[in-house]
Amino acid sequence: MFFSCEKKQLADSETHTVISFDHNHLEGRKEEQYLDSILHLLKNQKNDSIIRNLYFKISTQYYYNNNLEKSLSTSLIALKLSKQVNDKEDITKALFYVGDSYGNIKKDSAYFYYVQAEKLYYQLSDYDNTSRMLFNKAYVLFYDGNYIECEVEISRALKYLKESKDLRLIYSCNTLMGNCLEKLANYDKALWYHQLALKSLEKMKLTDIAKEEINNYNITSIINICNLYDLKGEYSKSIKKLQSLLSKDFREKSPRLYANVLSNLAYSKMKNKQYRNVYSMLFKSLEIVEKSGDQLDVLYKKIHIGEYFLTQKDTFRAIKILKEANQLAIRIKNSNEILTSLKLLSGLDKKQSLYYSNEYIKLSDSINIVQKNAHEKYARIEYETSRIEDENKILTRKNFNILIISFVLILVLVIIFVLRYFKYKNKELKFLKMQQKANEEIYVLLTEQHENINVAKDNEKAKIAKELHDGIMNKIYGVRMNLGFFNAKTDISIIEKRRNIFLNFKILKVRLEIYPMI
Repeated sequence: MFFSCEKKQLADSETHTVISFDHNHLEGRKEEQYLDSILHLLKNQKNDSIIRNLYFKISTQYYYNNNLEKSLSTSLIALKLSKQVNDKEDITKALFYVGDSYGNIKKDSAYFYYVQAEKLYYQLSDYDNTSRMLFNKAYVLFYDGNYIECEVEISRALKYLKESKDLRLIYSCNTLMGNCLEKLANYDKALWYHQLALKSLEKMKLTDIAKEEINNYNITSIINICNLYDLKGEYSKSIKKLQSLLSKDFREKSPRLYANVLSNLAYSKMKNKQYRNVYSMLFKSLEIVEKSGDQLDVLYKKIHIGEYFLTQKDTFRAIKILKEANQLAIRIKNSNEILTSLKLLSGLDKKQSLYYSNEYIKLSDSINIVQKNAHEKYARIEYETSRIEDENKILTRKNFNILIISFVLILVLVIIFVLRYFKYKNKELKFLKMQQKANEEIYVLLTEQHENINVAKDNEKAKIAKELHDGIMNKIYGVRMNLGFFNAKTDISIIEKRRNIFLNFKILKVRLEIYPMI
């Protein structure tokens, strides 16, 4: 099978920062060393969007260099850094990258991260990438033999892609759906989806996508359609379509794809009992794929050659090539082709027919168990992811409730503090008013007291003045008369009395000087 799915390239331009990233002039080991050195420098850098973007680029390059282990570790660092700053877009992208890095190494882990990325992309309303994650999940399910679940995921992806302009993804989803329905023996519907894939190629021609890329997609779809024709027994249709593809230019530009077309054409001719040149076509396609080093393609070609020898009743060569195919299938752990080779060998090798039949039954049963477990495993991953999401929602709700309660409590405390403050200020104001009133009363009392003292003084002055006027003046007048009387006398006693009266007169005079009459 050939799919057009590929990791989304970073569209932004190279970031100009202290650390530059330019690997175009490097190849192989030197390029990996360069990537390692950049990765080492990034460890001491501040966690910002530029640094995280560099991590994503390095992870991408490791991925395309087929160093999935380093791609995974770099993606996990990017995920950690993204979570530290709670950057949802980068978290989602990092989950996608981690899933891709696990790939075929650990499918359940890849599936787990795709599920998380899908949910976050959906929350971000990024429906193209939501569809991409659904496609990736379906891809994992397809190669684990869970075709029904695969169909469900692809159906969901295509629903989101109705208004999408991502023609590559639309093509890939329709192609995978066609291959999935082929496995479910729904050939007519599978053919319909492959034709939809071809329609998306017509739209691609109006874009800036390279013609060579579109042509490769077109050939892939034709191969898939011809496989369906073969399964339906319409070999002549398959032969006609495949023959139209073969050309010298095609062989030079895409030798591996040319080998697949040649092999499928030979297989269709063989099934249609047109044996002329079939072996040479199969052998030539095998030579091409052996040079490319793709063992899966080599496996398919050897099985086709084994079937050809079977039609020619060349049992010895058929058994020999099918045993090679069986060993290769075991080595690359391709269970479907192990079963195919065992089934063919059980019918050819009479001496070991029972052995091959038992191996076929054992493997078939184990595959059924594995597929059942895989079905339960992926369902469990979906459930656990959903449960974690629900727990996070509950936790978020609890945290929100705690936040609201804390806010209300703080607000109540603030209100209480403000009320107490105003109450205190009110009391203080009342006290100040009372104090001011008391001061005013004291002032009034002091004023009244001062007035009373002044009145008392005035009264005393008036009393003294009256006393001086009424008492002393009479006495002076009396003294004067006595003096006048005694002046006429010359007796010593009289003179003594006159002296006393004169002294009293002086005293009265002094009193009059001290207390003048008002």
